Amino acid sequence: MSSADPAPAHPVRIEHLPPSDKDLIHALIRSAEVPLTVDPSCRFAGTERSDSTIGRYISGFLAALDDPSNSNSILTSLVDGPGGGASPLWTARVMIGQNAGELVWQWGVEFSVSKRDGTVDAASFRCLGAG
Repeated sequence: MSSADPAPAHPVRIEHLPPSDKDLIHALIRSAEVPLTVDPSCRFAGTERSDSTIGRYISGFLAALDDPSNSNSILTSLVDGPGGGASPLWTARVMIGQNAGELVWQWGVEFSVSKRDGTVDAASFRCLGAG
């Protein structure tokens, strides 16, 4: 896979439909090699300038959850997405967050999942967040 090509050598497919929270997190982990060049929202989105993949982007925020005195969270959601008719989709979201008093943040990703066969569209990844 080249750095400009978000398609993995083996497509990520979610086996249980509709996907559970665990299935969405597993699909995200399996999509770790998707490059941050997949979408402008992911450009410079990591915790370090050298972050170049979805996996490094997400790992940086997971690593920031190391203080158990903070209120940490991992939230998932699944809603009907665009692409009715022959290509129905869900829009999946996985967000990592922390509330440490005045420091509150939430970062994550959104991606499309085929309702027909559970295939994750690697080109659909978007980086989300604030804080």
